[in-house]
Amino acid sequence: MVVAEISLAVIAVCMVIITVASVGLAIVTYRLLKKFEESVDTVNNQLRPAVIELKKTVLNLTEAFQMVNDTVSFIRKFRKK
Repeated sequence: MVVAEISLAVIAVCMVIITVASVGLAIVTYRLLKKFEESVDTVNNQLRPAVIELKKTVLNLTEAFQMVNDTVSFIRKFRKK
């Protein structure tokens, strides 16, 4: 009888330890995820203006190359005539 009570007590203590460890791990995981989310938001806010500027630059370059292409086409057509 005493062995059974000790075994139940050991099992109960182990269950409490496992529960406390699980809750602690969940709290740590939550905090890490919040920090990761804040980091992603910071990076996103810092990169957004750079991406917009890069998009404008690409559009300007595309327009410039199109103008050069139109000029070259005009010169080629003019020379053929």
